[in-house]
Amino acid sequence: KMVYNKINRRAVGPADVHIEVTYSGICHSDIHTAKGEWGDVSKKYPLCVGHEILGTVKAIGKDVTKFKVGDVAGVGCFTDSCRSCEECKEGDENLCTGAGGMHGTYGSERPEEQHPGGVTQGGYSGDIVVDQNYVIKVPENMHVAAAAPLLCAGITCYS
Repeated sequence: KMVYNKINRRAVGPADVHIEVTYSGICHSDIHTAKGEWGDVSKKYPLCVGHEILGTVKAIGKDVTKFKVGDVAGVGCFTDSCRSCEECKEGDENLCTGAGGMHGTYGSERPEEQHPGGVTQGGYSGDIVVDQNYVIKVPENMHVAAAAPLLCAGITCYS
């Protein structure tokens, strides 16, 4: 059942980008997850899906170098990884085998200080806070609404 729920995001940390979500594409994996068709996710409810996220940067941490307030930015299907395993060092964070593994944009159980509520929450929301290394800068000349699905299909096809 779909219901309105307030999502609390973590405070912006030194390397974080706070994005006001303006577009979030819909992927069939969002529907599968919401319906529990890929395993029982009921312990993670309420769960906000959505991993084709685009919006405007509204705040940045003090160490952020890749974005500025006002930039158009996107978030795909994962928001963090261990950063130290062989896969991560090779740039294949989506295949992370290190401690904690790849952090899915939604439904990943994480410490409360990383994600209030203990579970990552996706882009069918008003905003999201993500480390700059997992945020994509959208070119100024790109049609923003049309770019949202690329944050799924583009990554999926490449993988």
